[in-house]
Amino acid sequence: MFYLAYVRTDAQGVIGATLPDFELSAMADSVSELPDRLEETIAAHYRGNAPKTSYLEDLQDDDAYQGGWWLFLNLDVAFLTSRRGQQRGRAQ
Repeated sequence: MFYLAYVRTDAQGVIGATLPDFELSAMADSVSELPDRLEETIAAHYRGNAPKTSYLEDLQDDDAYQGGWWLFLNLDVAFLTSRRGQQRGRAQ
């Protein structure tokens, strides 16, 4: 599924990306690593169904997203649905 990622770099060249729809962030050494790092972060920290994708027009003027750039990334979040089903079947 495609999601907007807000990307910025720090003074040391480390790349950070925020997924507003998941309210999560991840760091990477290169832009090409971002999808993997973001999927790992979602798997480790996000609980719930995969959210709908936001519209760029709704986010681009937000003060929290200034000084960087946007990417539209195809992220594999199908595991969220299957994980939810597995958790339901566990004894507590």
